[in-house]
Amino acid sequence: MSYKEATISTKIYLSPNIFIFLLDLKMDKDINFILEHKINLEKFIEMKNASPSIYELSGIVFWDISKNKYNALCISPVDKEWYFYDDENVFKFDIITFMNLYNEKKIYKPWILLYKGNNKN
Repeated sequence: MSYKEATISTKIYLSPNIFIFLLDLKMDKDINFILEHKINLEKFIEMKNASPSIYELSGIVFWDISKNKYNALCISPVDKEWYFYDDENVFKFDIITFMNLYNEKKIYKPWILLYKGNNKN
């Protein structure tokens, strides 16, 4: 049996204002995943002038390994601050702290990422 290198390409005709990415990161696997604060999808979008191509992270649903439950971290459209949501509390939470806990301590596993489109580059 021989293997061939292959690539898959997808184009988006008209991109939405919100992209929702559902991740399949297995809880029992140590998968390296880079969580980007801003993504540029310009090379995948056909109608560049009519669609957002720059997307900023606006929400994360994640598994908290230390508490064994799902939580959310979202940016408020009112004050542009990040808020942590769990079953009983809502409080301001620094996104940099989240990224450090995700990258270094590995106690959070992102499950759903919400990106909001922005036509400003």
